Parts: sequence; structure tokens; C-alpha cells
Amino acid sequence: VHGGNYVAMTDLEGQDLWRNSQKLRHPQMLEPMSNGELLIGDVKGAIKMDAKGTVTWRRPVPKQAENCFATILPNGNLLTGLEGPAKFQEVNPEGEVVFELKLQPSSDKVHGQFRYPTVSAEGTYLVPLLASSTFHEYNREGEILWEMTGLQTVTYGLRLNNGHTLLCCKGLVQEYDADRQLVWEFNLVTDGNLPNTPVINCVVLPGGNLLCSLYQGKEDQPDLIEISRAKEVVHQWTLPQHKRVAHLSIQPRSQPFVSKALAPAR
Repeated sequence: VHGGNYVAMTDLEGQDLWRNSQKLRHPQMLEPMSNGELLIGDVKGAIKMDAKGTVTWRRPVPKQAENCFATILPNGNLLTGLEGPAKFQEVNPEGEVVFELKLQPSSDKVHGQFRYPTVSAEGTYLVPLLASSTFHEYNREGEILWEMTGLQTVTYGLRLNNGHTLLCCKGLVQEYDADRQLVWEFNLVTDGNLPNTPVINCVVLPGGNLLCSLYQGKEDQPDLIEISRAKEVVHQWTLPQHKRVAHLSIQPRSQPFVSKALAPAR
């Protein structure tokens, strides 16, 4: 949550179950880990936080650089970013940089140079270049395999199980097929009768519906929406206690970090 700089956990009714106590710096992408900690990308680097909300580890970015994400790769290494230098770094458990991916944004703006990337099953990097209004797919050699321009506030790309690609940008969720043709689009204004605000990221739910986070700061407007493939708003959540919700993750109560965070105090 950017308004207040914290991470929160809510239930299906929108009631807060947990919130970290230690203030962060513009927290962005988050990922609960199997060891019971929470991995967070904030503007100053990559962070690990325990279930008490205390920062236990930090990998800071250099001066004049920023970051917005951190994720654990299937090989156990950490992938994080450097806005400004415009590159991703893969770091092994010993803290050594074992791989760097150089990006090719058209904007040299530091804050918002890129947002939440994902790595496809094929090993390619899906990268929203926010400040450039561009989406890139890179191979490991740094070559651009796919470029989409003119995407206002593009923040998220995800390769689906069917080989299609989901993109989130201002007011839109779009799906492109393997031939990179637009095959489905949800428009917040015309389909959802909602304000034209950035869609930050989406989670694919069982059955195919999408749960999306909306970046806005008004207490009477929805922060999360569930949409169907028939372009219907199935459900919406207004969270007046939170202002400017960013990255969204859905986790079961059995997930180690979640279960620790919700355990009764002793």
C-alpha cells in the first residue's frame, strides 16, 4: 500500500488481518516465502520481513538507483532490479550476482523505469517499462523478442498456461495470443462502469476469473475487482483503510508466512 508505505493482509470481506509495523519506502511487489518470511521489493532495494513485520534482511540498491520488485526464481536465486541503470540482477544465496539482464527502455527516468516483471516458463522476461509506456519480452541474451508501445501506465505482464499473455495498464486488462494479436480486453470504463485508473496486476483465479488491483486513492471507489471472461464485474472490494493499493497476491492460510502472521500471540 503506497499511502502509508506498508504491507497489509485482508480477508475476503476486506477486513485487515495483519499489517507490518516497520515503515517501508514505497513497497511494491511482494512474495510470501516457504521459510515463513515475506519478500518485498521497495524503492531502496529487496527486503525480507518476518511475520512480526520486522525487516530481517535487505539488499540495498546503489545511490541514484531505485527498485520495485524482488522474486525467488525456480533455481532458488533472487531476481531483483535496478531502475536508473535499467537492468535486472540474479543473485545466488551467497549474495553473488550470477547474471545481469540489460533492459532497453526509451526513457531514462529512474522512478517508474519499469514495474513488475515475470519470467515465463520458456525462461523469457516479461517486462513492463512504465515510464516508456512500453512492454518488452526479452530472451536471456537481452534481445527484444516482442515490443508493444503506447501502453499508458503498463505495470504487469503474465504468460498464461495457454501461451497467451496478459497485460495490465491504465484502465485495461488485455490478452494477446501466441501470434501477439489482441484476443480479449476488459475496459474499466466501458465494460466495468468504473473510473479510468491503472490496473496494477491480476491474479488468475480457479475457473478463469481475474482478481485485479486498482491504483487509486478515493475511499468510495473499489481497490480490488474480480472480473469474468464475459467482461462482468463479479465482485468488488472497497478498502477505505488503504490508499493506493499496489501489488496484489492471494495466499492460502496454510502458507508459512500467512500462518505465522495470523498465529495467536503468545
